[in-house]
Amino acid sequence: MVMSGIFKRTRGLDWLATLFLFLLLREWLVPLPGITDTGDLSAFYYMVAMVLVTDLLFQWRLLGWLVKLAGALWLLHGDFFVTSFFSMEWLTEVYVRLMHDAPLIMQQQWWDMSPVTRNVLFYLLLVTMVSLLSYVVVEQRQGLWFVFLTEGYLAFLDTFMPYQADGGIVRSLIVGFLLLAVIHFAAMQKMSTVKVKGRFAYLRSLVAPMMVICLSVGVAYAAPKKAASWPDPIAYLTGEDGLGNGTGTLKKVGYDDHDERLGGPFRQDNSLVFLATTKEKYYWRGDSKDFYTGKGWQKAHEDYAGILTPTKYKWEDTLFEPDQNTREVTVSLSFRGGEQFATMFYPGQLQSITGMSPQLATLQYDDVSQNIEARNGKIMLETSADSAGMENGDFQTVGAVPADATGEINGSVPTDGAGQQVNAAVPANGTDPANRTVLANGAPVNGSNEMNGVGSTISPNVTERISPSRLRMMYYQMKVEVPVLSEKKLLQSGKDYPEEVKGMYLQLPETLPQRVRDLAATITKNAKTPYEKVRAIENHLRTTGAYRYETEDVPAPTAEQDFVDHFLFESQRGYCDHFSTSMTVMLRSVGIPARWVKGFAEGTEVERNDNGEMTIEVRNKDAHSWVEVYFEDYGWIPFEATTTFASPVRVNYDTNTEEAAQQAVPASAQNNSNETNKDRLDRLADDEDTTTGGKTFSWNWLWWVGAALAVGLVMAWKRRQRLVVWWMQRKMATYQPEQFMEKYTTLLVLCERVIAPRKSGETLREYVKRLQVSGDQRQDLMYLTHLYEKVSYGFKDIEDKARGIANQIMDRFSKQMRP
Repeated sequence: MVMSGIFKRTRGLDWLATLFLFLLLREWLVPLPGITDTGDLSAFYYMVAMVLVTDLLFQWRLLGWLVKLAGALWLLHGDFFVTSFFSMEWLTEVYVRLMHDAPLIMQQQWWDMSPVTRNVLFYLLLVTMVSLLSYVVVEQRQGLWFVFLTEGYLAFLDTFMPYQADGGIVRSLIVGFLLLAVIHFAAMQKMSTVKVKGRFAYLRSLVAPMMVICLSVGVAYAAPKKAASWPDPIAYLTGEDGLGNGTGTLKKVGYDDHDERLGGPFRQDNSLVFLATTKEKYYWRGDSKDFYTGKGWQKAHEDYAGILTPTKYKWEDTLFEPDQNTREVTVSLSFRGGEQFATMFYPGQLQSITGMSPQLATLQYDDVSQNIEARNGKIMLETSADSAGMENGDFQTVGAVPADATGEINGSVPTDGAGQQVNAAVPANGTDPANRTVLANGAPVNGSNEMNGVGSTISPNVTERISPSRLRMMYYQMKVEVPVLSEKKLLQSGKDYPEEVKGMYLQLPETLPQRVRDLAATITKNAKTPYEKVRAIENHLRTTGAYRYETEDVPAPTAEQDFVDHFLFESQRGYCDHFSTSMTVMLRSVGIPARWVKGFAEGTEVERNDNGEMTIEVRNKDAHSWVEVYFEDYGWIPFEATTTFASPVRVNYDTNTEEAAQQAVPASAQNNSNETNKDRLDRLADDEDTTTGGKTFSWNWLWWVGAALAVGLVMAWKRRQRLVVWWMQRKMATYQPEQFMEKYTTLLVLCERVIAPRKSGETLREYVKRLQVSGDQRQDLMYLTHLYEKVSYGFKDIEDKARGIANQIMDRFSKQMRP
């Protein structure tokens, strides 16, 4: 590029380099619709092209930035406003929104900002980044790093994200090599002192590199390739098997709703979820699932009910049969950390909710899984008929929560077992005195998440207005019942299960390997009652030492493998999902109804008052899953299959024989009565020392690493002079031909390092004459010194021919330097 007035005199190779840079930047934008909610990319393409062309044309950078700003405003106006571009109204609106969202910017609350503010920030970031890339790649001729960065970015998306980047990687490789060839030829053209004949001589010289690059990349892409002979290292990070079957990303421990594919490693997270106040430690139940697929858990049966006034509703016998020995407890949960959930967690069996925030929230209750979710507002229905004259099939009108109800919304619509949306409307004769509104399956429902009251018509006389969006709760207080189990009664429990229970909770996939069933039968062959079989399978997983608790080195099964079979017979290591799922499946295989339950473990006690009321911290690391087993005349009873965890369920060992008690009590509970007061990580640390198959740490490798490091440091110290010279030679090679002054100064420093240091007060000419070098080298140094003095003191520029000769001398002299 040649500077002339306002505009630059740009060569053809610079335009070509800019084109290839645009194509590389395009590869960064193409994946966005697939991995984000970004729609049309045209505005981003226009923005990138505008910035590149502006940097290529304008010599004055301030003027260029004004043009870029005007272009960004033009695109912003086209995206959000319909008034004239030259009107001040839309600019005033942009200013008002920016001032309003300024505190949110400082707090990094990006999703709470208006779309206009987010777009302004993104456009500014895009303009700045593209301008820097244009300067570094096109003007400074340093493009190799960006080519590597682009390939790494696409490889990361292809590996860890749901995006196929094969084509992008190949295109980026071709375009990147062409970009490097173009900027190399542009640098040669700038350094050359010989005028090349022909207007497109340098463009013609790109034909050969282009053919070589396209041919080599094409052959490499199309040629048959041998499969890798080593395990996929990405499987450790993604929890996959190397065939694309796995969890997809390195998971973080915590509660979520994605249980369709279990397994793979996760990283620990100690962030606080909620503070609980209670007098009884127990697991915090969130949800249960009934359908095992061979890979994970789903819900095949659901029976949703809308509860319009939660503080007036009473739950009765949802888990336990009537007349069971239970203890009533009042608990409260306060969500103080960054995590908030629409799912409501409770210990034992829920009786009632005595307080909640937001107060106007409604609840959706699943009578099958006993899952409770908060909803953003009440159902509101309007009818043209007189409410007093309602007949069977009409709908009642109930209140609605204002649009500004507190809480976050994520827009979940209830579904039935077949995945169909469920209507929240209820016939007039379908509402009980407790304001529990049964959700009618199969009726149409408006899926919009907008809070503007717009609904859908479900009959000529009825208009539906519903807010199906989930609401994240901040606080709630409830009364619950915690069971006190009688071992004697459990041992007497028979196998006369209700048909509904057997139909839902004995389900197993046809693909379940036979050896899983055989193992369960072998474990329970000496057990006579269902309770004894449950304890036998539980103790086999917990106390035999065959299975190890592990969260990081956890492989996932292949697409053909069953999750339970893989854990029991191959990996034999995992965390709560592995243990609880395996116990549930094995119990079902021997005819005992069981289901998979998830929520949080009891947490860590941090305070206790004089009344025995505890304050408990529950963190993400306490996310847990366990098993609920159905007993005749008793109901759903929780059991703990995971080693390092101790069940908080109270059991009254009222049998007459010590043998039965010994069989009923897990070994971990016998060894340490205070185990339930430990954090799950503390229990894991204790278990690592005693569990068979645990890893032991050896210090031998650390001594070898330390010794090798010491030897390397000694060798580097002895060769420090060579390292310094090598680094300075590399530095000189990076200078552009115009940087004569910087290059000469570096050469002098190199001479001081290798030949002789410069004395205080010594002039450059005196120093050069004193150096112990050959006559030719001294003559070259004197020539360079003369040019340096001419530029420094004579304020004269060096001619192109003299600059080229000087650069050749300095390059040759630096290569001859030896420490």
